Amino acid sequence: MRTLLVSLLSISCLHAIDHGPYIQWFQDPCHEAEIRWVDRSGFQAKEGEWSRGRGGFGYGDNDDQTVLNGMQNKYTIVSIRKKITLAAPANADDELIVEALYDDGFVLYIDGKEVLRKNSTGADAELEAPGGHEAKAWEKFSLGKIASSLKTGSIVAMQGVNDKLDSSDFSLDIRLSIKGKTSTDLITRSDSWEYLVNQIPEKDWRTSTSLPDAVPWKADAQYTLGYRPVGNGEMTWTSANSHLFARTESKVFSVSLKGLKADTRYEFSIRNESTKEISGPHLMQTAPETFRPMHFVIGGDMFHTLPLLDAMNIRCGQEAPLFAALIGDHAYTNNGNPDRWYQWIDSWVTHCRAKDGRLIPMVMGIGNHEVAGGGFFPENNTPTPDKADEFYTLFRMSSEGSRVISRYAVDFGNYLSFILLDSGHTEAISRQVPFLAQSSANRKKTPFLFAAYHRPAWGSGCKDDAVDIQQKWCPIFEKNGVDAVFEHDHHTYKRTWPLTAGKRDDANGIPYLGDGAWGVAVRNPSKAELQKRPWIAKQAPINHLIRVTLAKDGFTCDALTADGKTFDSGTYPLRK
Repeated sequence: MRTLLVSLLSISCLHAIDHGPYIQWFQDPCHEAEIRWVDRSGFQAKEGEWSRGRGGFGYGDNDDQTVLNGMQNKYTIVSIRKKITLAAPANADDELIVEALYDDGFVLYIDGKEVLRKNSTGADAELEAPGGHEAKAWEKFSLGKIASSLKTGSIVAMQGVNDKLDSSDFSLDIRLSIKGKTSTDLITRSDSWEYLVNQIPEKDWRTSTSLPDAVPWKADAQYTLGYRPVGNGEMTWTSANSHLFARTESKVFSVSLKGLKADTRYEFSIRNESTKEISGPHLMQTAPETFRPMHFVIGGDMFHTLPLLDAMNIRCGQEAPLFAALIGDHAYTNNGNPDRWYQWIDSWVTHCRAKDGRLIPMVMGIGNHEVAGGGFFPENNTPTPDKADEFYTLFRMSSEGSRVISRYAVDFGNYLSFILLDSGHTEAISRQVPFLAQSSANRKKTPFLFAAYHRPAWGSGCKDDAVDIQQKWCPIFEKNGVDAVFEHDHHTYKRTWPLTAGKRDDANGIPYLGDGAWGVAVRNPSKAELQKRPWIAKQAPINHLIRVTLAKDGFTCDALTADGKTFDSGTYPLRK
C-alpha cells in the first residue's frame, strides 16, 4: 500500500511541478513550514518554429536545460544553430575543439560545411542514427587547425537524432573552444541557441539565423498553494513566490506558511495557474508545542550514488521521524552541477515518506561540497555565500543585513532546540562565536539542546580534526549546557565518550556523534589514527543515519543501517 501511495503522489508531482515539493523547518516548526519546489517546465520546447532555448536539449534523463517533452513517439530530429563572437582572430596553428554529450547521433556544421559526424547517416529529413549511443560522458574531438577560419558571425549548426521514435531519452549538447597559446571558449554549456523541433528546417538553415539576439524564451508559470488541516474545512489558497535557482534559468518556488496549529496533520496541493494542473494532495505535520515522546533522524554526506541515497532515504521514511536534520554535503555538486540537486530532490520526495505518504520535513545545514572548490577554507579566506548559491537558493536560510548565512536556531516549543552552524564553509568559525554564545545561553535551560554542523571537532581520524572548533565553539557548548553535538564529513560512523575539554567526563561531558555516511563510500581510519583519539567510544565504516529518541528522562541515539539494523547506541540522561 505504501509503495502504491508514494507512486501515485510522485506521478502527481510530475504533472504539475518538476522537482518537489519538499518541506523545510526553519526557526518555528510548531507553527510554520517552508514549502518549496523547482520548476523547469518554462523551458519545455516550442514545436514547429525556430525558438530560443538553453543548450542541453533532450528528455528522459533529468539533465536537460531545454526539455523536449513532446519528442518521444513524435519526432527523432532536432536542429540547433547559433552565431559565435570572437574577441580576437584565431592564429593559423590554433586547434578547434568540440566536446559533445549526445544520445544517439549528430552532425555538426560550421558556416554550412560539415565538420563532424557521429553515429548518423543522411541529413535533414533523412538523418538517422544506425544504433544507440548513451550520453554517459562528454566526448572530446579535435577538428584540426581550422580555428583561424572562424569570424564573428560564423554560424555553428547541429542536428541531433534519436535511433528510435519511441526511445526513452535523448540528449544534444556541445561545447566549442579554441586551443592554442591561450584557450578561448566559444560555446559553453547552457548558452543560448535557436532550435527547431518537429519540423524540417529550410534549405539555408545552416548559414543564417532568423531570430534577433535575445534571452531564451520561457513561460512564466504562476503557482498557488492550498492547505488545510486534514479533512477540515475549505482550502486556504496563497500565491507562491519565486526566484532563480543559482545561475540556471530554473525557478525555485516557495510558500512560507505561518500561523499553523501545532501537532496537526495538514494536507496541501499546488496548482499551476497556467495549465490548471494540480500536484497533490500532499501530507505534512507540524511539531508539537509541548513535549511528548518523539524521534527524529540526523545525518550528512548523502549522495555519492543514487542506490546509496535511495536506500537510506527509504530507511528515513520507514522510521517516520518527526523531521530529518540533514547537515551538509547533500548532492556533492561543489556549486557546479545543478542536475544532481534535481536527482537529490526527486529521491527525497519519492522515498522519504512515512507509511501514510507524509512528507518528512528537513532541517538543513551546509557542508564543504555545497561550496565551489569543495574544500575547507581557512579562517582568513572563507568563501562568500555566492560561492554556494545552489544551496542558498534551494533552501531558506537566515540573513545578517544583506548577507545570507547558514547559522540559525530552531525551537520546538520550550523543550527542544537545535543550533545549526557553518563549520567554515561560507562563514568563518570565529565570526559565529557571538551568535553561538548568545543563542546557547538563551536556551541553557531547554531540556534538549543540540548543536549540529559539518566538519568534526572530535573526528574519527579519517581526516584532520577541526581544532578551531575545539578551541572556539566547544567551550561554549560546555558552558551553556549543550546536550549533544552532531558532526559529519568523515564518511564513517563515530560516537565519542561524553567530553569536557576533549577528555572523557561521563558525569558532565558532551557526546559528539555522527561523522557523515548517509549515502557515500565509507572510510576507515587506521589503527594508528584511532589510537591518537582516546575520545572515540565507537567507530565503524558503515553507512548510517542516527535516530534520536526523546523521552521524559533523557534521549537515545541509535545508529541504523539502510536495512534497519541498529549497530550502535548511546543513552543519555536528562540533565535539566
